[in-house]
Amino acid sequence: MNLAGVARSRVRMIRSFLWSRGGKRRSRARGWFVILGPLVMMVFFFWAGGEVFAQLDQVGMEVEQAGAALAFFYMAAVAALWIADLHHVVTSLLLDSDLELLLRTPISRLQLLLLKLVDSLPRTTPAIFGLALPFAAAFGITYGVPAWAWALLPLQLAALWATPIGLGAAGGILLGRLVSGRKARETLALFSTLTLLLLWGLNAIVMPRFAAGLGANRLRAALTPPAWLVAISPPHWAARAMIAAANGQPREALRHTLPLLAVAAASLLLAGASSTLWLEEALARAASEGHGRKQRRGGRLPGTAWRALILKDARLLLRDWPVVADLLVAAVLWTVLPLLFSSIRHGPALLTGRTMLLAMAVALGYEVGCRVVPFERAGLAWSRLSPIAPRRWNAIKLTGAAAISLPLLLAAAVAIRLTLPLGWGAWLGVLSAGLSVLAVALAVGLWTGWTFADGAWTNPRAMLTLGGRVVATLLLVTQAGFWFGALTAFDLLAPLVPPGLIWWGPPALALLLMFPALEAAAARMRRTERF
Repeated sequence: MNLAGVARSRVRMIRSFLWSRGGKRRSRARGWFVILGPLVMMVFFFWAGGEVFAQLDQVGMEVEQAGAALAFFYMAAVAALWIADLHHVVTSLLLDSDLELLLRTPISRLQLLLLKLVDSLPRTTPAIFGLALPFAAAFGITYGVPAWAWALLPLQLAALWATPIGLGAAGGILLGRLVSGRKARETLALFSTLTLLLLWGLNAIVMPRFAAGLGANRLRAALTPPAWLVAISPPHWAARAMIAAANGQPREALRHTLPLLAVAAASLLLAGASSTLWLEEALARAASEGHGRKQRRGGRLPGTAWRALILKDARLLLRDWPVVADLLVAAVLWTVLPLLFSSIRHGPALLTGRTMLLAMAVALGYEVGCRVVPFERAGLAWSRLSPIAPRRWNAIKLTGAAAISLPLLLAAAVAIRLTLPLGWGAWLGVLSAGLSVLAVALAVGLWTGWTFADGAWTNPRAMLTLGGRVVATLLLVTQAGFWFGALTAFDLLAPLVPPGLIWWGPPALALLLMFPALEAAAARMRRTERF
């Protein structure tokens, strides 16, 4: 393989992704934002990790307990990699657009696997090096690990990345050998969604009840992992190596690092063996996907552009069933959230219900609103061939997003009404606030989708670029804080203004906020299409 040529081509692709369109000012700003956005998140996680380890040190926890907390963060990083990014490796191996050309080049299937693993680095490394690295650095600085430990840390983090990637690639190749490439991708997407549901359930149901009344002794017991978990968990091996480094035990640190590297190497070797044995067959099955399908004639053509676009979105949603599964899981998570906080009933019911519905409405703006534009992938160009003005096109898309998210919000509102002791007047005020927040969140999500859409997405939770996901998260937090403050101000002003402010105030404020967001989305749409 021409390694130098491959390296040059990848560098050019990265440069084109970051600074395209001939180096125009907005392209340069976008590229630097994509670079600086993850760095800001790394700084935040570093600060958060420092706070965690400082608090553990203040309550008398030893370095072993702090290392157990570090192992938990390592496990969270691996879980994030498994849930959000593993599918990208399988998609690159089986469905990438350049596979047809690569198969004609004189490279082996093992070299093709290595090339695709390198291509997946920008998508798969942020989970490890963006989450695990800051917490490891915070641990090392807090407990003063020696210089040689910092030399071992990149190897440990690389092993934490390689272990799930190798296993996932091997499993994806085997799955692609048995089913079509698209079904393999959809199966992995559904698996990641179910994993997210399981982890969310453990954190939302088990952990709060376990942490209730958690004192120093119970905290120490909770941060003492069982021996069987330490024996089989690579994240715990990496954390044990850092503990040994903090204790000044280089041999002990090396004793935990070597098995970690061995498991990572074995995982990659398994992926290499799978590619040598089965990748050819998996690629052949993926190439023949779609042949022999029966074509069904469409029904009656819609009479208006509104009906046509909404019907098209409905058919796309039914075709990409992992997206449906992901939306349903998100709906379940946010809908049952009020039912899990049994202890919160002791607080003000109005504040509790309002906070729950506000959180769900803002989250739906991300879950649904941000997906409206990138959901169509490359078909967006065909959709825009119709003579529909940007404002009207966005209004139609916003209507479709509301049709999906509104029933979920109403279901959550009913759950809050049944769970919390709220009167009808207070509940209608909460519902009015929730609907207003949802309208603004969907409009902001529409702008975010136009600005940061990833047309080559393969996972329902990754329809935006990495920088776009950072921006969407910041906007989610900002909107939640703004609306919480605005509703508090409405409560304070209620005695001084005409009655019913808590009912008509949020919709009026929502109208003032929606139109600028929709105008920004339309302007972004025009720039994207170069009108």
